[in-house]
Amino acid sequence: MDPLTITTSTLALLGVVAKTTTAVATFSRSCRDARSDLSAVTGELSQLQLVLELLRDDTAAINDQLIPEDVKNRTLSTIQSCSEVINKINITLQKCEGQLGKFKWATYTKAEVNGLRESLRAHRDTLNMALEVVALLYSKAIKDDTTDIRKNVNEIAQDTVKIPEILEELQELRATVAAIPSVTRTQRSVMEQNLQSLEDFAETKPAIPPSNKAVYYQLFDKLDRQGIGIITGEEAVPFFTRSELPPRTLGEIWHEVDEDNRGYLTKDAFTSAMHLIDQKSAFVDAERARYDRLFDQLDKDRNGVITGEEAVPFFEQSLLSHDKLGRIWEQADRGEKGFLTRVEFALAMRLIKQKDPISRLQRMADESAFELLDTGNRGFVTGEEAVLFFNSYNLDEDTLAHIWDLADVQFRGRLTKNEFAMAMHLIRQQGRPNADPLPKIIISGVDFYGS
Repeated sequence: MDPLTITTSTLALLGVVAKTTTAVATFSRSCRDARSDLSAVTGELSQLQLVLELLRDDTAAINDQLIPEDVKNRTLSTIQSCSEVINKINITLQKCEGQLGKFKWATYTKAEVNGLRESLRAHRDTLNMALEVVALLYSKAIKDDTTDIRKNVNEIAQDTVKIPEILEELQELRATVAAIPSVTRTQRSVMEQNLQSLEDFAETKPAIPPSNKAVYYQLFDKLDRQGIGIITGEEAVPFFTRSELPPRTLGEIWHEVDEDNRGYLTKDAFTSAMHLIDQKSAFVDAERARYDRLFDQLDKDRNGVITGEEAVPFFEQSLLSHDKLGRIWEQADRGEKGFLTRVEFALAMRLIKQKDPISRLQRMADESAFELLDTGNRGFVTGEEAVLFFNSYNLDEDTLAHIWDLADVQFRGRLTKNEFAMAMHLIRQQGRPNADPLPKIIISGVDFYGS
């Protein structure tokens, strides 16, 4: 199969989505009781449409040989499953036509449609993961050198921060699928195969640098006072708490490395735990100091708090949606005071950092594209190096200039890997119909998602 097969299948499914969206709107007008539930169906169809449009564009442009055969087959299978679910929604709504429509909806159709919506969501999430894999490969196709492609894939697979998060995302999707009662055994099997295909693509064993391992071994030997090759929880936990990580996080790390729940750690298990702790606690002190400096800049009145009017325009620089920023404010503003203290502001910044608007695989794809443009391995690309690449997205000069200013947080005339990924996110966002306006720069030099 070539990528055009995926493209053609995607186009066909987009037609089915459009047809069903119209059918849902028509039924909503005739049955007021169904509007709330069908609004959720319409939202799901809208999100699916966006994923399909992006998948259509990427698969139409990519070299067939760069898409793993299994990923292609699973993607086509998921598209087919999506089509079947959407057609079932259509057929189910048709059964409610006529004078008894409201009765039929309340009696059994409502539950059936809601179940189909959950099934559709699981399929859409699977397609979204496939899209990110294709986007990764599409960025690699910028440089048509299969040797470099294989090298970059191997390098990405060694990323000890992003890969576990991708696998965690897949596990959450598995749990979602398992909780949908309307999914048949056959459908569940197909979705599981699709997820397994994507997991196989992403899975890796993170390597601990030898220099770090040597330090961890020395620490273990100091804690293992009896020289028996193990340390108990009573011995390890007080040491781990020096990291100042939350007890819940430390508990999750212990659970991960103590696979058999033995209550003690071997040298290798301790080494894995220390590696995870270092990953979690890196830059904690520097991060706290950075948030303090930002708070002082926003606290114009020097009264120890910042209001929504002062904070929200700044938070918009994070590029998160207003809905997400609203939920973050609710979490940080303890007591619903309408302002944030210094501690609450730091909490809001950490919550924003956890909501990186760029998906994991998309960030990996952008970083791969960055490496292909950074031919000198300097860790940055200049405007001259990036301009031709950015211009291929057909945005006007003013928009590209504003995007550059938002991404080039230090105003150095060049972009780091993380800044390049943010620029690419903004370019993709502004290239879509009815895109939100780009935010203003309230404080320059702020990287919301970097370390």
